[in-house]
Amino acid sequence: MLGVTFTHATEDTTGCTYKGDNAREWVRVEVLWTGGRRALQQRATAYETLTKSNPKGWIPPFQPVPGLGDAAFVNLVNAVQVEKGDIAFTLDLRYFHDLPDPNALVPDSTTLLVNRALDRL
Repeated sequence: MLGVTFTHATEDTTGCTYKGDNAREWVRVEVLWTGGRRALQQRATAYETLTKSNPKGWIPPFQPVPGLGDAAFVNLVNAVQVEKGDIAFTLDLRYFHDLPDPNALVPDSTTLLVNRALDRL
């Protein structure tokens, strides 16, 4: 889906890091099995506060992404945080943020990957 063969996986207490054999072949996945709704609500509140307290036209460091899970946000380096029910997960795809469509918040490959993960929850 990302056009990369990941050859290494390293798990830790909060998630898993996948690496390929070449530079820029790196993805991190973190899962919050409970409290995800609260985590995304905090992100939504921070977004509202930032957009209200800064000049019109200012772009916050993260944006809501409509149509992904129950709620989703993406930051400037293509780390997507998604909520479904009370589960939240983060896909850090910073090396896969090249956007063919400059008006898109996330690349199509990111959307496909997030939806595949949501289907498996």
